[in-house]
Amino acid sequence: ASSPGIGGRTLRRFGPIVLLSPALLLLVTETLPAGERINATAFLAVSFGILLLILLGVLVRVIDVAKVEASTSGAMAKRAKVGLQQEAPLASRLSDALHIVDVSQADGWEVITRFRPGSGVVAGDTSAVRTLPDGSIGVVMIDVTGHGAEPALRAIRIRDLLLHSLAHGHDPADALGYLGWASNDDLLATSVVMRIDPSTGIAEVSSAGHPPVIHIGSQRVELVAPTGPLLYLDPDSKYQVVSIEISVGDTVILYSDGVADVQRSRDGMPEPQALADMLLAEGGVPQRSADLTIGFGASDPTDDQSVVVIFRRR
Repeated sequence: ASSPGIGGRTLRRFGPIVLLSPALLLLVTETLPAGERINATAFLAVSFGILLLILLGVLVRVIDVAKVEASTSGAMAKRAKVGLQQEAPLASRLSDALHIVDVSQADGWEVITRFRPGSGVVAGDTSAVRTLPDGSIGVVMIDVTGHGAEPALRAIRIRDLLLHSLAHGHDPADALGYLGWASNDDLLATSVVMRIDPSTGIAEVSSAGHPPVIHIGSQRVELVAPTGPLLYLDPDSKYQVVSIEISVGDTVILYSDGVADVQRSRDGMPEPQALADMLLAEGGVPQRSADLTIGFGASDPTDDQSVVVIFRRR
């Protein structure tokens, strides 16, 4: 009854009125001759009044609880709305940070990226092509399962660990092996890591379950298959390094599962050969290759699609 809410006010207002019912019963009992008065009637009147008060108390308690829950739900909805407004800039910044290209110090090399998220604006695909401290070009592509801010943050963390390892002189296979020690994550992810000597065009490639890298020359196409299992699948995984030579006019294309899984062979495995043949027929022009590769996947994808095209001009 002392509650400041609507329940307390209702009880204070209608409680005395409810008490009139047993009072009236008592008055009726008092009008009867003394010999006909029944103590049970008086007891029943008082009990009835107490029962009505209890029922009224339960009712107003339910009203108060419902109001509190409605108020709490409204506050939570308001906080959720504010949270979404606060997270929108973060999602935008994450989207901008997913794909990094900086090869300004490597003359004669051009990099083009394409990106199409499976949902929203933030996904689990990330890539980086950067000039390393020793002058070589480090290339990393990560594909983490899932969509949204959390997979994106984890993918960026993996990418930066791999770049850090390359910057400290490790080859791509050692970088992938070091990753399992530095970040024992409970996720499924694929990755391809490359180190390119910009003067000779010799590239070291190591792949953790990622779709094959496509190397397009003047009259040939080469597929560089994965050299080890998915990341974190086996803590003792060993990765191999494959060397390729990127001549002047050659194009190297990296892409995520969202592109590769669209084209499948009869046995259900990804079939990148169809994409490679199409790109070879187009001559390996970098802009055209990027558009064709991202267009090879579904226009309304359920999985994230990322493409990195590296072209050697001279």
